[in-house]
Amino acid sequence: MIRALTALSLLALAACSTDTDKAPALDQPFKLAYAHEALLESEALTLKFVSIDEDSRCPSGGQCAWAGQARITLRATKAGAEPTLLAFTLYGAETAAYQGYSVQLLQLDPFPSVQHTPTPDEYRATLVISQSAP
Repeated sequence: MIRALTALSLLALAACSTDTDKAPALDQPFKLAYAHEALLESEALTLKFVSIDEDSRCPSGGQCAWAGQARITLRATKAGAEPTLLAFTLYGAETAAYQGYSVQLLQLDPFPSVQHTPTPDEYRATLVISQSAP
């Protein structure tokens, strides 16, 4: 009985895993959940999703005169360097530079709808980290 419960618990944990559990790699898109951080081990580079500054995107199912935008802030830290805040505006400044790297915001989920305004814990930023050209 205990073995069956343990097995069911492990299956439930596996089912709860998300794309945000994957470690990032250079030039590969990955998801970062709000208030979480991702470590790019090969580069000793850490990104933390620190704030959702604006989400004025026109909700799906709505009619808007303006498409809106989303703004988020990440904190970048690299071993031996000062941490810095990186600001991104989806549909605007979607790329930021830090210590020889380019960080690009590809997408911000979930998209708001007329039925539901996302809470901060629901947000996931899809990012890609690349080395900048010398």
